[in-house]
Amino acid sequence: MTQLTNEMIIQSLNKSSPFMGIELILFGGMLIIFGIVYFFKLKKEQNSGRKKGIIIGVVLIAFLIGILVFKGSLKYSAIQYSIENNCFEVVTDTVARTNSTTDDDGDTTYYVYLTNNGKVTVSRNTYYDCSTGKSVYVVIAKGRFGGKYPTGQLYSTSRYQYVNK
Repeated sequence: MTQLTNEMIIQSLNKSSPFMGIELILFGGMLIIFGIVYFFKLKKEQNSGRKKGIIIGVVLIAFLIGILVFKGSLKYSAIQYSIENNCFEVVTDTVARTNSTTDDDGDTTYYVYLTNNGKVTVSRNTYYDCSTGKSVYVVIAKGRFGGKYPTGQLYSTSRYQYVNK
């Protein structure tokens, strides 16, 4: 049985963290562009009710994307805070079920549903390592304001033994 240490967890979190930061920048930039372009289009349009309705709809979609970016930024901030202050939490949980979805372009996203921590997006290797009823360690990032966010780092309790050092 391999010992799972805080150093191993921090290395794993550091590997996944840059991708999450790039994703936030892209979605945030897209939101800003949507907002600016459609604000000026709405201001420019005079009396076309149908066009204004379409523009308002697109602005609402941009607003919803903004909410997703905000949620993602909270999780990203919590992961960064946990790495810097070594204040993440490792808890034991049970896999309720697994699921995967494939986009039109062929990209597959893997999910593991946990009994106590809900839906977590995981890597392909972790997905195939998890099965229903299996006990796993879940790494949970702690935010500055007390929020807790599952990070997607799951470790099988049959393969790893967590040592808090």
